[in-house]
Amino acid sequence: MDTKDKIQLITSIVTATTSIIAIIISIRSLKATKRSIESANRPNVVAYLTWDWLDINLREYLVIKNFGKSGAIITNIIFSEPWKNSQNQQPIFDHMDGYYIAPNQKFSSLAEVNTVGAGPERARKKPITITINYSWDKGNQSDSFTHTFSADAYKNFEVSRRDSGFYGTPQSSETLMYRIAHEFFRTHL
Repeated sequence: MDTKDKIQLITSIVTATTSIIAIIISIRSLKATKRSIESANRPNVVAYLTWDWLDINLREYLVIKNFGKSGAIITNIIFSEPWKNSQNQQPIFDHMDGYYIAPNQKFSSLAEVNTVGAGPERARKKPITITINYSWDKGNQSDSFTHTFSADAYKNFEVSRRDSGFYGTPQSSETLMYRIAHEFFRTHL
């Protein structure tokens, strides 16, 4: 083998190696891009508490919301212990297995009629952990959300509580309408 053949052989090997490396890098980039797109467009189902204090009672709601870009099916919701609505003593989000939750859709349930316990007794006196299992892509993908809710979370919001100011008079009707508008804008902005 002369020098010219050796140079051609080395050039061919370098070209083939470079091509193989380029193909491997391209495949890895495509896989990373696919994972990134799937991650950005997947559902993200979470639970959180919200309160309203328009009336004399600071009411607490448990909300399940899909913050993701695609819908999901709730496989099941598991509580560390029963979480009951303080108004009717019925379990919250009972029998939600198989419910579809669309992007930005939320399910709300009244948890406490009077969070501070001045009226009906608080139903939740200690922390409760919720786990939401959900799936998408025809059940091929799944995930879960777990969070422990403190029994005293409302105390951060209690200082903002005020009564409705409605006493059946035209002046108190104005006050009530103002506070309704205020609460609407507070919760929707």
